[in-house]
Amino acid sequence: AALKEALTGADADSVIRSQVFDTIANSYSPAPWPPPYDSAGALHNETSQRWHHELRELESKLREQGPAGELATNCKNNGSNPAVTGVWMGEGVGGVKGIVSAGEVLAAAEREAVER
Repeated sequence: AALKEALTGADADSVIRSQVFDTIANSYSPAPWPPPYDSAGALHNETSQRWHHELRELESKLREQGPAGELATNCKNNGSNPAVTGVWMGEGVGGVKGIVSAGEVLAAAEREAVER
């Protein structure tokens, strides 16, 4: 629920393009993304604010701590906390006004098609 609220409450200014969350995920993933990889759009939160301009320090700290270290564990264990985890989004997120199920989307599309 908190991640959905983060998406519906965000706008283009809430997004940062950063390698922070990929870097953290790569530190514990059994199949990390191989370099070079581009940045990804995500909610600008406590984690990205802390590490966006300190990527080399983040990489060093992750190597030092290992996959079970505090940084990796904090992101893994707080996957539903938008202040900590990577919430993937792009600048178009401001157009997201609500989160509905696929069934609701299809039903609305059908109603709209019938009305035409």
